[in-house]
Amino acid sequence: HRQMFISLHETKNLFEETIGYCKLRDPQSGRNDTWIEGLVIENELQSKGGENEFHTGSQFLEEIIKHAFSTPTHDGRARTKINAAVIKDIPNWERACGVFEKCGFRNLGIFEDQVDVHGEMKDVEVFELKRSVWEERR
Repeated sequence: HRQMFISLHETKNLFEETIGYCKLRDPQSGRNDTWIEGLVIENELQSKGGENEFHTGSQFLEEIIKHAFSTPTHDGRARTKINAAVIKDIPNWERACGVFEKCGFRNLGIFEDQVDVHGEMKDVEVFELKRSVWEERR
């Protein structure tokens, strides 16, 4: 039986309205990679921002990345890598992939038939961001 350690992170605007949330799933013992799961940005805030500015999604993801690399896992280990997967063919999946790439994640490719969505198996596009890459970008 595998125990999972998941924390929920929510970001609010100046009016205390939720703009987005996600879950971070900490690694099992002996590993140092954390998974971002369920990254959600409120619909009305998606694709907001000027041409040369970070969009809300990018700003939110950068905040999550900073938090993940600045805090230890549930048992005190430093995170060395953050993983994420985007389910293909769900609404806005292409934009989600773009946000991860814009924030420095490396695209590892497409993993076929990984997730059951309403009885249909879907592919996922998988991404990773190593701590060393994140530190170079800062």
